[in-house]
Amino acid sequence: MNKYVKYLLLITIVLSSCNSQKKIAYMQGIDDTGKLTKIPEVPEISIQPQDMLSIVVSSKEPELALPFNLPIISYQGVGESAMGQQRLLGYTVNRDGDIDFPVLGKLHVEGLTRYRLEQFIKEKIIAEGYIKTPLLPYSL
Repeated sequence: MNKYVKYLLLITIVLSSCNSQKKIAYMQGIDDTGKLTKIPEVPEISIQPQDMLSIVVSSKEPELALPFNLPIISYQGVGESAMGQQRLLGYTVNRDGDIDFPVLGKLHVEGLTRYRLEQFIKEKIIAEGYIKTPLLPYSL
């Protein structure tokens, strides 16, 4: 009898573990009929005071882009991580929503999206005749 109880318990555990859960991440967004439900769009993030921005200007002629970029700082680690490391300096948005950008000066960036800031800086560089085709990777 004890042997049959163990088998029955084992079968019960095995069968109950095969139960599907609706909380599985890859099944989210599908209703009970199997149709996809609309997932709300996430609004694009806009730049706010105290944000730290990393902006790199490049060009087909690299020497033209140099004045627009902050230097890359190299430093030596301590201990096991003693390999040299590099860090790109960034721009902190002040409380008025401005950054001090090399050559172009003070730029008001508060409320802009990353893409709009990229376009804004490109337009200023072209309009003032510094670089005809500046490239700003989308990595703010």
